[in-house]
Amino acid sequence: MLKDQVKEIAQSVAHGVLVESDDLELYDGQYEEGEMLGGYDWLRDAMDFKWLINADGLLLEGQALVAFGGPNIWVHVDSTGRIEVKGYWWGESEAAVEMGDPMGVFEAMSEIYELNRG
Repeated sequence: MLKDQVKEIAQSVAHGVLVESDDLELYDGQYEEGEMLGGYDWLRDAMDFKWLINADGLLLEGQALVAFGGPNIWVHVDSTGRIEVKGYWWGESEAAVEMGDPMGVFEAMSEIYELNRG
């Protein structure tokens, strides 16, 4: 089950999430059915963020906690479009790696990082 959750999240970030008719009210007219969700909206329920920066303060990778308390799942997105999702539940751990970031999750994380820097 954890493996399936981790894989599904990695694929959704790497390939994008399309807005369905049931979601239209949730986004208050911001999207039409079939449009791809934006990075900020995908991250809207993230519970925590971590940042990997270089010595110059340049963001190399953003990490978002997207599930907590059973299981804990972190999504790592870097500037190259590499997506790594890591999940932990009791003593079990799973990881999945994908490429692609059509929703702009890394860009959204970069902007959130800049806003929180200073």
